[in-house]
Formats: sequence, C-alpha cells, structure tokens
Amino acid sequence: MTKEPNGTLKERLLEAALDALRELNPEALLHTVGARELARRAGASSPASINQHYGSLAGLAEAVVARVFDTTYLNVPRINELLTHVKDSTLPLPAAFAMHEAEFVRMTHDDEFKLRMGLWALGGDTVRDRYRDYLHQLSAQLQDSATTLFESWGRELRDPVDLDTYLALKISLINGITVRYLTDPDERHLHLFKRATVVIDLVLLRVLGDRHDLDARLTEMNYYPLEKNRTGVADRSRHTEARILRAASELFNAQGFEATGTDQIARYADTSPSTVKRFYPTKNELAVGLFRHQAAEQHLTDPDPTDSSDDLGTLGEHVQHLVEFARSRATISATYLTHLTASTSDHQTDPVIARIRQLLPDPDTDTDTDDAQDLAETLVILTVRRAITHPAESPEASARLVLARLGLTDLPTTHRQ
Repeated sequence: MTKEPNGTLKERLLEAALDALRELNPEALLHTVGARELARRAGASSPASINQHYGSLAGLAEAVVARVFDTTYLNVPRINELLTHVKDSTLPLPAAFAMHEAEFVRMTHDDEFKLRMGLWALGGDTVRDRYRDYLHQLSAQLQDSATTLFESWGRELRDPVDLDTYLALKISLINGITVRYLTDPDERHLHLFKRATVVIDLVLLRVLGDRHDLDARLTEMNYYPLEKNRTGVADRSRHTEARILRAASELFNAQGFEATGTDQIARYADTSPSTVKRFYPTKNELAVGLFRHQAAEQHLTDPDPTDSSDDLGTLGEHVQHLVEFARSRATISATYLTHLTASTSDHQTDPVIARIRQLLPDPDTDTDTDDAQDLAETLVILTVRRAITHPAESPEASARLVLARLGLTDLPTTHRQ
C-alpha cells in the first residue's frame, strides 16, 4: 500500500514551491525569462547568439554574476574622494554626516544593488561565494583610505576591533539601511542613518594614547553602579579628575592655555575626551576648576596657623598670598577672573571665596550674611584682577591697596576658624 504524503495538497504545493526557490541558481532564473526574450531585448535575430558569445545560457548566467559582483562598478575612487573631504575638513562631524548621506543616496539609486541582494538570496552556494569575495575586495579597496582618515583625526580602532571588522560593520549597516529604505521609503531613515554611522565611529575609535578597549568603553556608557560600589566609584572618579587636572596644569604651563586642547589633555591624562567633558564640559571650566583645586592645595591654608595675635594681619597676609598665587598661575588666572565676573551661580561653593569669607567678621543678621558673602566675592575679584593688571607691583602693596579700597584697613576684629 502506497503511503500518502503528509499534509493537504495545498500545503504540499506550498512546500514544493519553497523547495524550488531554494534550489534556484542564476541559470534557472534566466530560464524563467527565456533565451528568446533575452535575445529580443538585446536586438539579436536569434537565441543562438547566446551560444555564439557565451557558449550557453549557463555561460551567460556566469557572466551576469561576474558583472553584478564586480567592485569596479561601485566607483570606489569616488568613495575614497568623499573620505578625503572628511579627512581634510576642520570639523569632521558635519563632513562625516554629508559623506554618509551621499553614500546612502548613491546606494538607494544603484539598480544593481537589488540584483546583488536577489542573486545572493536565490543564486545558491556559488553566488554566495562570489558575494563573499566581492565584500572582501570592497573592504580591501577601502582600507588605505580608512587608515588615512583615522590618522588625520588622531584616532585609532579600539581593541579588539580590527580594520576588517570595522569595514564589514559599516558596509553591513549601509546595505541594511538601504534595504529598509527601498522597502519603506521614509526620509527619517536617512537622517538617522548618517548619525548612527558616526555614532559607531565614536564608539569604535579612540584618541591616540587612550588605553580603553571596547568593553571598557561600553561599560562606561552603560554603567549603573550598585549602592555597595558607590564608594569605589567615587574614589575612581576622584583619581580620574586628579589625573585630568594634573595633565591640564602641565600642558598649560608648557605650551600655554590657548595652544592646549581638551583632546590633548585627555591623551596626556590617559583617558577619553568624553570623560574630560563629563568633569569639565569646556576648557574654560577646566581652567577654573584647576585654579580652585590648586588654590585649595597650596594657598588656602593659613600662612601661620599658630599665630592669632593679629587678625587683620592674617587677612592681609592671606590676600597677599592670593596675589602671589594668581600671578604664578598666569595661564589660567584670567579665565578664573572672567568666570567670577560673568557668573555668580557657584560662588557659594568656591573654595577661594569661602576662605576669604571665613576671615571676615561674623554677621549678626541674615542681611549681614549676604553682605559678607558679597564682600568676600568682591575682595577675591579685586585681588586677582590686581595681580593680573599690575604684575610688577609687590604682593604686599597689592594686598594693602585692595583692602584699603574696600575699607578693611580699619577692621577692628575678624573671625578665624
């Protein structure tokens, strides 16, 4: 007795159709068009012209595959030219957006892109191998341009990512977003694509000298410390900030404030520019933080903690030391002064102002408290300004003039903590 096939006839027909598609190859696909139709489209008098020029329909199919997977038709020199524009740009980010947008538009208007995808899907093992070779050839042709581009930016790939993997990822992203756009033509995809590709660069590339690998970068981007680990996190954060401040101090002193960039400070501190910006969003804020940090370490202690016989002299001596300190930090004192005069948002936490405030009389009322804070802020501003504008004046003379201007020469007593 003959065994009946499983499923209904309708189901078996569907499975047979799927099997037939899986078994297709380029020759079978051309058979569906027909040799006569191919000859007619070419303006040939007879299908025999196929055999004359290609030996058989299989030979024509092989030529089709070779043509579709030929990288010379991708205009790689044009892609390299786009990369050169990004390399030579003074602001890589806008140029990178423009480059990826241009490449995306080119791919969506490439008629043979659909053929590559279709032949890969329905062409069998032979076409799969040809497509693999095509991708490898494309990556090889882009390697030199990519390497030159990274060097011009002062960046390198993060371990363990290598150049082959990087290019494979970028090519895959371009292919994937092109398929999505051709299937669902939404302009939003274009804007998201050009940003997403640049984001990948920011993650996979690191500043020269940075030692963070890819896993460390991903951990930094997605780090949510547990409560029990917060102490350790705070300690690491303080150490990182100290390295940044030390690097900034050495570079500012060696080559000046204007000639030093935050990327250079990051490399010198063995960290990333994003980490520097997490602590200090701008270079000016970094200079202000450095002034305060060094003042807290070197200047804010009492000149003579054991001597409390002359309170007014203590205030005067303290102001004198502030003059000396500001002059010794000429590269950042002006930035600190500009910050004080332009904003009052963080004056309450400024350690330089807070120390001066401690040496002023104890207030008896809330109004006096505000007045004392204002007086401390004004005294610091005038002192730093005097130090900058009168570099040849003795620190003692500068201190006396500033105190006299604020009427502090006849101060009867001061409060010391």
